[in-house]
Amino acid sequence: MTVSLSFRRATDADPLWAIIQPIIAAGDTYAFAPDTPKDEMLAFWFSPGVTAYVAEQKGEIVGTFFMKPNQPGLGSHVANAGYMVHPDHNGKGIGRQMGLFSLDEARRLGYRAMQFNIVVKTNERAVRLWQSLGFRIVGELPGAYRHARLGYVDAYVMHQSLLQPITFRTATPADADRIAELHTRSWQTTYRGIMTDSYLDHDVQAERLAVWRDRFTQMPPNRQVILAEASGQLVGFACVMLDEDPIHGALLDNLHADPAHKGRGIGAQLMQQTARWVQEQAPTSPLHLWVYVENKAAVGFYNRMGGTNHEQVQGENGPIFRYVWPDVGVLANGLV
Repeated sequence: MTVSLSFRRATDADPLWAIIQPIIAAGDTYAFAPDTPKDEMLAFWFSPGVTAYVAEQKGEIVGTFFMKPNQPGLGSHVANAGYMVHPDHNGKGIGRQMGLFSLDEARRLGYRAMQFNIVVKTNERAVRLWQSLGFRIVGELPGAYRHARLGYVDAYVMHQSLLQPITFRTATPADADRIAELHTRSWQTTYRGIMTDSYLDHDVQAERLAVWRDRFTQMPPNRQVILAEASGQLVGFACVMLDEDPIHGALLDNLHADPAHKGRGIGAQLMQQTARWVQEQAPTSPLHLWVYVENKAAVGFYNRMGGTNHEQVQGENGPIFRYVWPDVGVLANGLV
């Protein structure tokens, strides 16, 4: 039997003790000492850097889990989590629902993976659950867990990537609003200090929406909009126009990746897709784009992508560079 649950951040520690205490007291699944005091256990569940959640069924708390970075600093992009179901509600699919919710929540929070450091091998029910949700056993630790009844038993390290595969397709008029929404968020994140706060906070959304709806009502054949998607979610887009300059050729007018998916190579892949389209349509055409001088991250990216900083001129919101790729084949074939 599967029950209908709602999830929220935990705000009161005391109701969770009825769930946590009998589970750690059994000494067969968690590394916490079976006699860990209430105050100490709840202090961990609500400690800085740890986010606690509850699962509720008709207002009753029937499960809880925490999520935190698996490691500090350079390892903080990987999530770690622990789950507990009230003993009176075992067998109702609550653990599975908490697991599914936590994976979505971890993606929303920007984690790139989730890892469980010590899944007790004899806890076969949990091992099967996590495998069914996409976790892989990436290591086995001999005698890593001191089981209350069985003594020293092995434990698994289990891992799941949270990065969805990126797919690319040509945009259609039905995508205009999604593109405008991502364009807005990208500008609000990237262009602080370049564009005015008033524009970014109040005007940009409506303005971008109007621009993209207009573009799709009169899309000329020399323009292409390419979308990057992960499981149907828009995570990036590029817009390129052929023959925009008699010397520098095609213009990459827009290139934006969802800030929440930073580090996935979406920008580089979109540039490659763009270059391939330009190469197919106009094999000898160069490619160029404009970038704000103050957009240091983008300037560094275009340098890494093999662009030539051709010139600097004054743009509407500050100085801009023109970057040029005389041979789009280099980009199209991934040779940078």
